[in-house]
Amino acid sequence: MPTEFMRRRALAIALFVAPLATALVAAEPSSTAAARSAYAAAVALHNREVWDLATDEWRSFLETHPRDGLAPKARVYLGICQMKTGGWPAAVETFRDVIKAGTDPEAVALARWELARGTFAAAQAEARPEAFRAAADRLREAVSAGGAQPQAAAATQLLGEALWQSGQKPEALDAWRGFLTAHADSPLLPNVLYALGVAEAEVGAEAEAMRTLARFAQEFPTHPLAADGALWRADLAVRSGDLAGAE
Repeated sequence: MPTEFMRRRALAIALFVAPLATALVAAEPSSTAAARSAYAAAVALHNREVWDLATDEWRSFLETHPRDGLAPKARVYLGICQMKTGGWPAAVETFRDVIKAGTDPEAVALARWELARGTFAAAQAEARPEAFRAAADRLREAVSAGGAQPQAAAATQLLGEALWQSGQKPEALDAWRGFLTAHADSPLLPNVLYALGVAEAEVGAEAEAMRTLARFAQEFPTHPLAADGALWRADLAVRSGDLAGAE
């Protein structure tokens, strides 16, 4: 039977295709020319991933232009820089400040997502069910508030994983199954199909697992996890006594 490690590869791939937010030079009518210039300078450092210098630039921007229309987004990007430089507690406070202020819906949605994803990363490091439950709470908030935001699909995928790791297996299956309907066009679809199929197999829902993994094989035959999916299908066939299907 394929190992649990192989299912974790699906998560690693999902995280790879959902990178940290790229800072954009936004067209903000309520922003001044001086603020836009300072914002662009911070964006350049942020997108080059020079995190320490970008942190300084975002701080400088917020000190000089605290009420500018670009300030909420700048604060989110500051939080990302804090997260990348090891200042997770500070990043948490930064993201919460943006959410509490609620002045820019786009910035709030991004802050919810980064807070949720960061909490999930912290849970991975701790590897405790309680930490994953906290991550699931944050991810559920991001999913509930995300709407059509581009982070909604990734948040739903990670919500399923957080629920699974916290021992809430039925809820994890529900999250992944909901993903199939809500985010059918997402590039994360193959990863979710694979994770769902393996999870169904692990809880003994063998017929559902076979259907899910068969769909995964049919729609994504060249996926990096295709061979592992085939091993799972063969194992399920053996369990059901279908020796021909196991070949």
